[in-house]
Amino acid sequence: MAQDIVPELLQKIQDDFQKAVSADENIRKFLKKIRDGTATMDETSLFARNLGDILAEILKKDITQDVLPNGRMYYNIAERTIKPVLMKNYELTNEAAKVVQKAIDQENGIGLNAMSGTFPDERVETLVSAISEEGIEWEEVERRMDEPVRNISQSFLDDFIAMNAKFRYREGMDVVIVRKLHGGACAWCRNLAGAYGYEDVPADVYRRHDNCRCTVTYKSGKYLENVWTKKNWTADDKELEKRRNLRLGLTRRTREQARQKEKELKERK
Repeated sequence: MAQDIVPELLQKIQDDFQKAVSADENIRKFLKKIRDGTATMDETSLFARNLGDILAEILKKDITQDVLPNGRMYYNIAERTIKPVLMKNYELTNEAAKVVQKAIDQENGIGLNAMSGTFPDERVETLVSAISEEGIEWEEVERRMDEPVRNISQSFLDDFIAMNAKFRYREGMDVVIVRKLHGGACAWCRNLAGAYGYEDVPADVYRRHDNCRCTVTYKSGKYLENVWTKKNWTADDKELEKRRNLRLGLTRRTREQARQKEKELKERK
């Protein structure tokens, strides 16, 4: 009977990951802000990406052809190593996001509890199947353990944002989704960048391509209606818009405005 390499391999990955996370200066700074109650959702998104960066490097270091039976990644090995460590990133990201959201809410007098995003089982299953696809070259296995792992890890915060923004909007709160550019953003990302009222959010706002470091967060303000009586406030649309912008300190941008911004950027080059 062939030896089951997964328990020892998984333990090594988990141990190396923990050591790398503990030693990472950016993560240390973020966790200090968490303790101080000053961390932002943008920083939480970058924290999620940072976890993914570390995990991808650990996977490439610890999972090599010489440790695998017949030098290939079988499905049962990929499923029992990749999924648990991604689940750990999911838990770390959601735990941090809840603490950050609680601090933000307390400052704004909001008493709602944040919810964890849904773990993307289908997306992780697709990744596991891709990594263990029969007949692919090892270089392709390594590539599929790299950027997709980083991307999925950052998406854990995106899913948290989507879940909680939807919940708060349904509770009658003013919710604005904010997509910000980070790094050398492409034209597609520049087109999506901006702040959107929840009812105007484009379908692609939570999507990200390989190597995308854009952050997607949300801000929730005061209630737009009295949720106890369900009677709408009498303020007209212009007043609500003014109140929203003053409260959230944002410049709202429609998709057409985002396209115009992209055009302006191109003309400057």
